[in-house]
Amino acid sequence: MSHRCFECGAKAECAHHVVPKSLGGSRTLPLCLKCHEKAHMSLQELIRAGMERARAEGKQVGGAHKLSRSDRRLVRRLAAEGIGTKRLASAFGVCSRTIRRIKAAGKADG
Repeated sequence: MSHRCFECGAKAECAHHVVPKSLGGSRTLPLCLKCHEKAHMSLQELIRAGMERARAEGKQVGGAHKLSRSDRRLVRRLAAEGIGTKRLASAFGVCSRTIRRIKAAGKADG
């Protein structure tokens, strides 16, 4: 085993199976204890960590994103003009999923 963590370069203390042994995996990566713990985080823990990082960056996360009625109309109009979902999400400070929902609600309204 290499003496350095594959992820951070610290002293490697674990050999992490990329594919779990129970699923037939045989290859490993050298990891330090901290990185090895991260590799075994549950999906819920990963989501929580990502949301905490986004909050630290000043992004709005979790819960419903409330855009005013006029903002929702503007989103639908700009989308109809060809502005992309990611660009709209960035401009309005919401996630792409919120923009897709607004666009879908507009189609349902006719």
